Amino acid sequence: MNFLDLFNDVVVTPVMLTTKVENIKLKPATNSMQVTFSVPNPLSEEEKSDYEIQYPDVGEFDKEVALAFEKEVLGIYLSGHPLEDYQFILNSGNIVNISELIDEENIELYKGNLVKIGGIISDLEKKNTKKGDFLYTFNLVDMTGSIATVCFSKSYLKNSDKIEEGAKVVIAGKFDVNDFGPQLIVDTITKLDNIGEKIVIPVILDITSRPKNPA
Repeated sequence: MNFLDLFNDVVVTPVMLTTKVENIKLKPATNSMQVTFSVPNPLSEEEKSDYEIQYPDVGEFDKEVALAFEKEVLGIYLSGHPLEDYQFILNSGNIVNISELIDEENIELYKGNLVKIGGIISDLEKKNTKKGDFLYTFNLVDMTGSIATVCFSKSYLKNSDKIEEGAKVVIAGKFDVNDFGPQLIVDTITKLDNIGEKIVIPVILDITSRPKNPA
């Protein structure tokens, strides 16, 4: 093969016309050639500044916004959880964790009973029934798991202002298990923020050990 035959399929571009060939290595056994180029920078330092991307200073995201973004992009909460600030309420004796509720050892214990669960409304969807009525379905998600939840029209009418995507709520309802698995049937809904406003933490002052005035 002729040396010039190696350039038959080479397309010359404007950039290549300004390059400097640093080194050429021929590989006769493979009919190939390795060429090392150095490309000069056509822009001066002053011209480079004209092409620099200026990013706006938006500051730090609000915690709720950041967590929602993490959930949307990553599918998980990374830097925290939206329910962290409500642990005092969620850990109270009359609210059941979802993981505890749907545990195989506890299903029969809770099945058919009224329970209270705190969590976030997710994947909210309105559906029409064959009878011309409607219902809402969603997942109630706490820090331990999630449970499919159904709100029929009668219950919706008295809870409509509390049923929205991303709402943090406590739901009282009937726990059931059917062919679709564990399910919560909504009775009443209370927003977690409203519960927090009603909670009063008692403060006990010990006045028996006050220091005596010096004689």
